[in-house]
Amino acid sequence: LWETRYLSDFSITLENGDKMPLHKGILKARSPYFNRTLTNDQEILMTKAQYSSKEAFVSLLKYLYTDKLELKTDSSLIFEVANLAKTLSVDTLYFWETIVGHLKSSVSSDNVADILRIVETTTVPRLREIGMYIVVS
Repeated sequence: LWETRYLSDFSITLENGDKMPLHKGILKARSPYFNRTLTNDQEILMTKAQYSSKEAFVSLLKYLYTDKLELKTDSSLIFEVANLAKTLSVDTLYFWETIVGHLKSSVSSDNVADILRIVETTTVPRLREIGMYIVVS
């Protein structure tokens, strides 16, 4: 369903105008946020403040559909997805284990300062603790 969007029953329009046909049932089952906010509307507008970047939003939606979180080793994207997951109430152990795994594999001497900066600004307290632990060790 993620790739074909077969029988989608509503769409989310991003602030830049991109429309994403989706399935209410999947999103409502996987996210308390969507369960509360999805109504009979056929279209929802997501503002940039709600989703930060299209890449992070698409990564999280794909996870909701497939249980696979595919992220580049870009630490800022990892934190964007984590912060978005908090906003959308995505809170499964598997999701957070995957985030931590991506974060561990992205740390290097070249980006440790960037990761520390991002760790300080994350809205997810547990992720802040884990990020600091990974960087220090």
